[in-house]
Amino acid sequence: MDTNLKVIKKSRKKVKKGDVFVFQFFENRYNWGRVIGIDAKTGNGFENCNLIYLYRTSTKELFQKPTLNISDLIAFPIITNNLPWTKGYFYTVENKAVTKTDKLKRHCFRDAFFNKYFDEYENELPKKYEPCGFYGLDSYKTIDDIVSQYFGGPVVDD
Repeated sequence: MDTNLKVIKKSRKKVKKGDVFVFQFFENRYNWGRVIGIDAKTGNGFENCNLIYLYRTSTKELFQKPTLNISDLIAFPIITNNLPWTKGYFYTVENKAVTKTDKLKRHCFRDAFFNKYFDEYENELPKKYEPCGFYGLDSYKTIDDIVSQYFGGPVVDD
């Protein structure tokens, strides 16, 4: 399956809460992401999933660690599995404890079928909270689509 994301390095290392990782959309530029939790659930029966943030923050060097702020998110929170790491699209650079200032006050995901909103633990929310993501498991392919749309690149067909 083709993607716009570049393979950096494949890894089978266990993903941990607080992992700071890079992903590459453009040549000679790295964007950054963070694992906010590893115990997220989705409405379709997936448990112990990764709750991640992707940032517009970029660097020219792989190990040039920037400051990551929630005001710099390129998208809503995303729930995914370990495939972005095992396929090599995400590469963990370091692990830092997640503090209150590192994460949104509330995570919101929309169930499009029922038009309801849930948090990352399948608790129904009374209303929509922004930024609001998709209530389901995002694959590396749908993450590629999200990043491509943000950066104005073409969405790769399956």
